[in-house]
Amino acid sequence: MDIFDFDDYKSFVNQKIAGMPKKGFGQSRRIAQFLNISAVIVSQVFKGDRDLTLEQAYKVTEYFGFNEIERDYFLLLVQRNRAGYFKLKKVFSDQINKMKKESKEVKSRLKNIELSDLDKGVFYSDWLYGAIRLGTNLKSLKTEDQLADHFGVPLKTVRSIVEFLLNHNICKIENGKLSPAVNNTHIPRKSPLVNGNHQNWRMQGLKNMELRREVDLFFTGSYAATAEVKERVKGRMLKLIQEVAADVSPAKEQELFCLNMDLFSF
Repeated sequence: MDIFDFDDYKSFVNQKIAGMPKKGFGQSRRIAQFLNISAVIVSQVFKGDRDLTLEQAYKVTEYFGFNEIERDYFLLLVQRNRAGYFKLKKVFSDQINKMKKESKEVKSRLKNIELSDLDKGVFYSDWLYGAIRLGTNLKSLKTEDQLADHFGVPLKTVRSIVEFLLNHNICKIENGKLSPAVNNTHIPRKSPLVNGNHQNWRMQGLKNMELRREVDLFFTGSYAATAEVKERVKGRMLKLIQEVAADVSPAKEQELFCLNMDLFSF
C-alpha cells in the first residue's frame, strides 16, 4: 500500500490496518499502547472527527515503520487536517501535492536501475533480502505486514528491505500486492560475496535444526573413501541441484524452503 495514493491520513491508516493479518484485529489496541493513549482516543481519531497531535502522528509513523519521505508526507496530512485557517490549509495542500509529484518522479527514475557492486553487497548482506523476494511469490505474503508476520521481524525492517527491492527492480508492486520482478538471483563462485551468502543461509539452517520438525531434513556424514568416490558423489549432487531447479521453476508456489549442500575434504 502506497501512502502517496492517499489524501487523508485516516483513510490510509484504516485501510492499512484492514489489510493486515486477521484484518488488523487488535491493531487499534496496540497503536494505543504505542502512543500511550486510550483505545477510545484512537477510535475517536480514526473513526471520528478527532485528529492526532503532531507528537502522536510522529509516533504513528514509527509504529508503521515509515521511511523519511513517507513520514514527512504523513505529518503534512495531519497538519492540514489540524489547520483551522483556509490559507494555511492551502499551504499544506501545496506541499502535499509537491511531495506526491516528487514521489512519482523518483519511482520512475529508479525503475530500471541495475545493481551496482555496492548494492549487491547490500542485497547479499542479509538472508532476508532474498527471503522476502522469494516470499512475494506466495499469495499469503503480498504485503509488508504479512511478510513481517511470517518472518517474525519488525515491520520497519521489512519496509526498508522492500523499498530496496522495489527501487532496484528486484520486486514490483501491482494493485498493492508485491511480487518478484526477477525469477532468480545468482552469485558467481568467484564473487567475494558468495561466502557471506552461504553463511547467512546456513545460519538459518542451524536455527531451524533446533526446531526438530518432521518436515525438515538435516544430515551430516563423514567418510573415508577414494578421490573417485568423492567425485561421483559431487556429480550426483550437481545433478540433484539441476533436478531441483527444474522442479521448482514451473511449480505453483506454495511453500518457502532452503536447500543447503556441502561437500568438502578435511
